[in-house]
Amino acid sequence: MKRHSIVMDDAMWEALRIVSFAKKKSISEILREAVENYLMENKEYQKFLRLAAIPPVSDKEQKEIEKILQGLTEEDKAIGETWEYEV
Repeated sequence: MKRHSIVMDDAMWEALRIVSFAKKKSISEILREAVENYLMENKEYQKFLRLAAIPPVSDKEQKEIEKILQGLTEEDKAIGETWEYEV
């Protein structure tokens, strides 16, 4: 694990301190659990996570893609039909 700094208002910090004492857990542990729960319940985040799992292309692949895209005509770029894609 890596140490990070966060900024929050005093009332929120005091609430965390009270919960920490009552549950006999560190504030860091409570925050990790809260963030994990948020990320698991947030459908939009799950889409971002799946997209982030797609490996980046190499420089060579990027150049090949750019060459192909530059060769497209206006007709190639015209929208023929659309699909909805759920990530």
